[in-house]
Amino acid sequence: MAAAGDKKPLKRRNSYELLPPNMSELRVVLLGGSCTERRDVGDFILGVESFKSEAQFCLRVSGPLESKKKIAVINTPDLQVSSNDKMTEFIKDCERASHPGPHLKLLIKSATSPPNSSNLSFSDALL
Repeated sequence: MAAAGDKKPLKRRNSYELLPPNMSELRVVLLGGSCTERRDVGDFILGVESFKSEAQFCLRVSGPLESKKKIAVINTPDLQVSSNDKMTEFIKDCERASHPGPHLKLLIKSATSPPNSSNLSFSDALL
């Protein structure tokens, strides 16, 4: 049995090592919350101020990761649709911006706003 002094210290792994070696880009779609919350989260992920105004359509911005790979953040507009056709158009726009598909859908929820019917229908749309 090894003595306590013989143990190696725990070493924290770099989370970027979890990306497969053949993956050149990680695509993240920001959903929900307000336009300013999505913009702030997107800017935080990229490490620079990239989203300057409210999104009128799905906007894709790419940036480098430490591991010589890229991250693409797709900021979505507010989901206020009145028909199934508008919902389909919104989904197709997001699909084009995240082609060939997102790796992560990040649902942003405000800690200060109470749930309402629009949040519930938005959650239903994700399923």
